Amino acid sequence: MPSFKFWFSIVIIFLSQSLFALDEKPQPQKFISFADIHFNPFAGCKTLTFKSCQLVSKLRQAPATDWQGIFENDNNKLTAEFAHDTNYSLLKSSLAEISSVNLSNHPRFAIVLGDFLAHNFRAQYILATHDRSLTGYQSFVKKTLQFLTLEIHQALPDIDVYPVLGNNDSYTGDYSVQPGGSFLRDTTATWATLLNINENQRTLRATFPIGGFYAVNLPGDGKQKLLVLDTVLFSTAIAGPGVKQAALLELKWLRDQLQMAQRQQQTVLLAMHIPDGINVYMTLLNIFHGIDEFWKHDDSKEFNAILKEYAGIVKGILPGHIHMDSFQVINLNDARAVPVSYTSSISPIFGNNPGFKVYSYDKTLQLTDYDMYFYPLNEPAATRQWHKEYSFNQTYHQNCLTCDLLTGMKNLTPTGVLANNFKQFYSVGTQAQPIIRNHYWLPYYWCDIFDSRMDAYQTCIRH
Repeated sequence: MPSFKFWFSIVIIFLSQSLFALDEKPQPQKFISFADIHFNPFAGCKTLTFKSCQLVSKLRQAPATDWQGIFENDNNKLTAEFAHDTNYSLLKSSLAEISSVNLSNHPRFAIVLGDFLAHNFRAQYILATHDRSLTGYQSFVKKTLQFLTLEIHQALPDIDVYPVLGNNDSYTGDYSVQPGGSFLRDTTATWATLLNINENQRTLRATFPIGGFYAVNLPGDGKQKLLVLDTVLFSTAIAGPGVKQAALLELKWLRDQLQMAQRQQQTVLLAMHIPDGINVYMTLLNIFHGIDEFWKHDDSKEFNAILKEYAGIVKGILPGHIHMDSFQVINLNDARAVPVSYTSSISPIFGNNPGFKVYSYDKTLQLTDYDMYFYPLNEPAATRQWHKEYSFNQTYHQNCLTCDLLTGMKNLTPTGVLANNFKQFYSVGTQAQPIIRNHYWLPYYWCDIFDSRMDAYQTCIRH
């Protein structure tokens, strides 16, 4: 009969092999996503009628490399506040937290989902400087983006950071993209420095000047791809020479990129600033004027046709723009669906707390989880600290070790605990948005989650 020592040795070997097997289990990769910084370099200026703002005068005269020192030496140390865009203090705090999360989570890359510049940037520039010249304004915009790029690179020096063009990012105003224009050329040179991988930098330099879009292979085995779109070109708010042609070119480029990815057996994430679908906030604001859509009908129709054609390889869509924390499910063909996961804003101008996300994904590029970090402005300034607000899996499907975002999104119901979670997290810990009112949640916000195309949305809100 085997001795006790024999059986004890067998148990130890079994446990060792089990632990080794656990160690061998592939760990999810991660990336950081933040959006809508809306940096306001004029925040330290008081309302002046005859004099220019001294802080902005210093910034105008200095290269972008000196801006950090100028802000640090400025006597007006503002705290972050609701209903305002991001001042230097909030920018510094946000990037410090992102840097800390980078060191602890070891993400493979980061994405900045557009709108680097504050709202009404030109008007604030004129008020602070009394300079109405286009050359002076363009120089200041260029320096602002150079400064932000330097700050982001300082926070995330060891990984590629993929910037996305927002509707406020322009030399010529909101929702104003000039295909092939000077802003895209200048910004290409600035943002290319955020990409450490030479091949990715080359692809950005090749297509971004044309219309603000580019493709990169994500770090790894070459089987994962990120397509960065300029969806400002598709917006219902944009007009101007060359815009329609540039939108058509971008959609053709998107189809070509997905076709190439399919041939090379790659999977794809799509990053964009303005999402496709229904603008629920504006629909409720003008509730008697019909349903407001983000994109022009023809562009939306073609985009969705492309999605359906390549349904098997598009694993997720990542927008910003709405400043809120939300998600959607887009149903495609053959019972396939793609998750849409929004990243809320750093700017608290619309009453939300500042926040950003750290996503997890598997080897197929399927999004498996995310952690939401936020800065609670509704707490006293002296005690505010960045911390994790929630994790997606713990909230939408507890005790599921192999679930993904799409599965969790489909667990959402119109009422109950998960619906309450969605409404609570939407404004990142505040009650600043109409979603908290039951007659707006049902049906307007609810229908947008699963029926975000015009025909389906109209049908949903009527029932």
